[in-house]
Amino acid sequence: MSKNLFIAENCPIAILGYQIRDPDNKKVFFSRGSSLGPQCGDCAPIPNIPVEFGIAYTLPLDFLKVKMIASQVLFANVTDTPLIDLKLEETHYLQGKELQKFSFELGFVPPRTQNTWEHIYQPEFKKDKKFETNASKGPWEVETRMFVAGKEVMFTKAQLNFQ
Repeated sequence: MSKNLFIAENCPIAILGYQIRDPDNKKVFFSRGSSLGPQCGDCAPIPNIPVEFGIAYTLPLDFLKVKMIASQVLFANVTDTPLIDLKLEETHYLQGKELQKFSFELGFVPPRTQNTWEHIYQPEFKKDKKFETNASKGPWEVETRMFVAGKEVMFTKAQLNFQ
């Protein structure tokens, strides 16, 4: 695996690591990137999608029971200019139906810097009593878009699978 988890041509951002955990009990479900602690969890490319644009994660079934999710991204501004108004949008889908959208903003990223960005959120859709059963059958998909000054610079897709 390369040093970068994601870097696309003409993209000002390189993803260097990613972690998913339960912020309440600190259990880590998935982690890649040396600065984020020991590697754990399984992942593979999504069929028919280049690996830099999509990853299928295999998470333990107990992930479906957590009420809050902490998502931490280790990234670098690979340009000589600051990134203004960095915005990350996540859209969650279950069996093709949109569940919920999340939006996170970071006003300024200095040039040629490595940064950690953590989002802690409580998905409303996890409160549905049928969610756990339906999610275990899948597919639970997450589309992530990153914008700099209103311009989309990155699009990735994730599949969450459970065992």
